[in-house]
Amino acid sequence: MAGCQKEICYEDINGHEPAPLKYVIPGGWQGKFGRDANPPSLHFAALFKVEGTVTVEADAGPAILFGTWQLVGDSLKTVYTFPGGDSFEFAAKFVDTVPRLQGYWRAIPPGGGGGSFYLDKY
Repeated sequence: MAGCQKEICYEDINGHEPAPLKYVIPGGWQGKFGRDANPPSLHFAALFKVEGTVTVEADAGPAILFGTWQLVGDSLKTVYTFPGGDSFEFAAKFVDTVPRLQGYWRAIPPGGGGGSFYLDKY
């Protein structure tokens, strides 16, 4: 039997302890996002917590947003909501040897909009 958390798996299927991950999702990440086809140039940061919650900071304001995250395979999926009720999601491929997440964000209908982003682990 193996015991796992989002950031660490204590044993593989053969009962061996795997090598520790170089990078884990929980913690602070900072980068940029872009709207539509524009390249990322606007402030974007996220604080991922072990229990599956995330605090997102976006735009020049900045807006502080709260949401949840999960790792499904190697895909990081996050949903967060503005105080006015508009919800957004972003997704990125997670590779534990790379300190960068790159992916897309989009509004959850009925809202509109989307674009690309990157976040670097700090």
